[in-house]
Amino acid sequence: MATNFITMADLNQLICANDVANTGFGSCYLDMKQIVGGFIVPNGYKLTAAELDDLIVTLTADAKVTPKLNRIFSVGNFLAITDNTEDITIQNFGYGGKKVVREGDYDWMFQFTDGGLCLQQALRSFNSNGNWSVLFYDEDFRLFGTSGAEAGAMYGIPTKMLWTNPWKPTDGSNTTGYMLRFVFEPRYINENLAYYQATSEVADVAGLQDIILTNNSWNEGTGVANVSVFSRCGTNLYEVFPTELALVAVWAAANASTGAAITISSVAGVAATKTFNVTISTADPDFPAGTQGVTLDLVNIAGLEAENIDGYESAGALTLPTTA
Repeated sequence: MATNFITMADLNQLICANDVANTGFGSCYLDMKQIVGGFIVPNGYKLTAAELDDLIVTLTADAKVTPKLNRIFSVGNFLAITDNTEDITIQNFGYGGKKVVREGDYDWMFQFTDGGLCLQQALRSFNSNGNWSVLFYDEDFRLFGTSGAEAGAMYGIPTKMLWTNPWKPTDGSNTTGYMLRFVFEPRYINENLAYYQATSEVADVAGLQDIILTNNSWNEGTGVANVSVFSRCGTNLYEVFPTELALVAVWAAANASTGAAITISSVAGVAATKTFNVTISTADPDFPAGTQGVTLDLVNIAGLEAENIDGYESAGALTLPTTA
C-alpha cells in the first residue's frame, strides 16, 4: 500500500511567506549596457558551466551543427533599439484603490545595417510566434540569458515572438530600415537572469553563408556540368575561391534515386565565365542507366573548411536529368 506523506499541517494550509532582499550594494555590481548583438537559439538550448568556460569554441561549433534547426545563429552589430515594452496593467477600483494585474512583455526592436537586405531576408525565415529563443550580449560583452533546471547553466530566453519587419526605404535623412524584434516575458531576465562575462570574441562568432549552385549546362553523354557558384548575397565565389572550388574534394555527386556516390573525375575553373566545369564519371557503376538523375552538390561544412572554404554551406544540391 502506497504511503501518503501529506500531513494535516500541509493540507489546506496557506504558505504566506514574503521574503525580500536587502537593498545595500558595494562598489561592484551588474549594470547592463547597450545591447549590441546576440544569438537566435533553439528552444531549450543551454550552455553548461563547462561550455561557458570554453564559450567561443562552444558557440563556434554550435553555429555549424546539423540539422539547421539544432543550430545557433549569430545576429550582431545592432545600432539602435526601439523599446516597445508594455507598461504594467493596473486596475482602478471603484473605491479609489489600485492593483497591478500583470506585467507587460518586453518588446525590443533592434536596427541593423550590416548585411542589408540579404540578412533581412534570411532573418525573415525565422518569423514565428514562440519557436525560438535568444541570448543577448551588451557592449561590454556580457552574455545573458535565463536560468533553468541545471545549476550553473545558461538557457536561451524563450520568445513569444521573433519577427523581422519588412524593410523601410531610406528617406535621405535616415538609412534603409532593417528591424529585428523580440518579445518575451520579463521574468526570464529579471528574477531568473543568468549572465556571463565573455570577451570581445563573442561578437566574432559569425553565421554561415549559404552557397547557391546554378546549372548553366549539362552534357549527359560526357558527364560535364557547367556550374556557377554564388553566395546567397550575390557574390560570385569564383572570384573568392577560384582554386579551392576547382578541387575534386569539395564536390559530391550521387545517383538521385539510390543515393549512391558517383565519382567526380575532374573540376576546372572557366575564367571567361567565372564558372566551373565539373566532370561526373559516366563509367561509374552507380551512374544512372535510366531516368533516375544525378545530384551534384558541395561537400559538408567540415569538408569545405578542410580546403580553406570557411564560413559557407551549400543551400542545396542540383539535380541533373538523365535519360540513357
